Amino acid sequence: MNAEILLAYPSQQKSLITEARSFNAKKRLGQHFLVNPDVLADIEEALRLEKTDTVVEIGPGLGFLTRYLVNSGAQVIAIELDPDCVT
Repeated sequence: MNAEILLAYPSQQKSLITEARSFNAKKRLGQHFLVNPDVLADIEEALRLEKTDTVVEIGPGLGFLTRYLVNSGAQVIAIELDPDCVT
């Protein structure tokens, strides 16, 4: 099973976040860490982004949606509010 599929399970997400970042999701920031590849693909398809589009993503977290957005060729501006998520 590849890493993207494993990350579709909340227990795997929590484990990755806890181990890699040593922090928990902050409810006050509405952190949910969207990583399900099917949902991400649905979002990408619904947006129908073109290379001339600019997308502003607030709270990219671990960057799974960001990767889909960047792969579309659109310009992506990602703004992270949680300093614990910034590398």
